[in-house]
Amino acid sequence: MQRRTLCAALLLYALFPGLALGAGETPGTNGQGRMTRDRAAKRLALAVRLSLGKPYVWGAGGPNAFDCSGLVQWLYRCAGLLLPRTALEQGRGGRRAGQRLAFGDVLLFSSRVSPSGWHCGMYLARGYFVHAAGRGKGVIVSRLAPGKKRLVAARRYLV
Repeated sequence: MQRRTLCAALLLYALFPGLALGAGETPGTNGQGRMTRDRAAKRLALAVRLSLGKPYVWGAGGPNAFDCSGLVQWLYRCAGLLLPRTALEQGRGGRRAGQRLAFGDVLLFSSRVSPSGWHCGMYLARGYFVHAAGRGKGVIVSRLAPGKKRLVAARRYLV
């Protein structure tokens, strides 16, 4: 698990080379109520980094453990945006992302394993996404691959 977390962290730095916490900075709102898209995206990326390696617990919404939709909701909350709690609700909100995925898009997959029948994650870049993968795996970065998980929809909340 440690090696997978390190690899995911290195991938994040490769995808977002300017990503670094300022002195005393943590994800969340800046007290102004609204943020620019760039600042929200940076905080979203920082939240991803902080969540890597955390365990999967069904029904958990962070910050010490997550299920898939709890992770996505927590990531966006760190960026100052409120998303619905369940994967299905997250898949109904926002706007349709279309064919070209962008950083922050919420991905919705059909799942035979999940009690709800749905799984979600957040798109990073270059075919990679972050998700709470399940018991024994926790929060990891995975590559979108045909046939592994069936991508049903992508919704854009970060505009």
